[in-house]
Amino acid sequence: MKTLKIIAIIIIVIVLLGFLTTWWLGLYTNVAVIDKQSGSYILVGEQFVGDYAKVGETMMNVDKKLKAAGINCHKGFGIYYDNPKVTPREKCRSFLGDVLEDRYFPRIEEIKSLGLKVDTVRQKQALIAEFPMRSRLSYFIGPMKVYPVMQKFADQNHYKYSLAMELYDVPLKKIFYIMQYEK
Repeated sequence: MKTLKIIAIIIIVIVLLGFLTTWWLGLYTNVAVIDKQSGSYILVGEQFVGDYAKVGETMMNVDKKLKAAGINCHKGFGIYYDNPKVTPREKCRSFLGDVLEDRYFPRIEEIKSLGLKVDTVRQKQALIAEFPMRSRLSYFIGPMKVYPVMQKFADQNHYKYSLAMELYDVPLKKIFYIMQYEK
């Protein structure tokens, strides 16, 4: 009888810890989509073709090159051109890197000499949702939670996406999902 109580307590503790961990990671977060202007970013990065789950190395490579040049960015980004539900994972295209801060604009030519691409996202109407960035798992849980809600909103309003971007705001510890669209 005593052994059964101990086993029951252990099971309850494991279930409770599992629930608290998934809650902390944002699994139960309600996703709110807002429709507003977004953009006017200068982006520095590299192209990547392959499974979106493997983009981390490219992002770290860009950050490493910039830091070696004395350029410290506090926001990362990923622009994802293909829907992995339609395009084979090994053929999915993306552009990944850092959002360049205003103080580094005079160094754009130097940044290009590092082998990095510099691009701009102009300001445009977009659907935006946010998700907490609490661990590396946030980069996997966020898309599962956010994209279906954004797609439903877009379908209901007859919007067609022109850009799918994730903005990783390290100081705010949030991931912003930005979907610029056409009506």
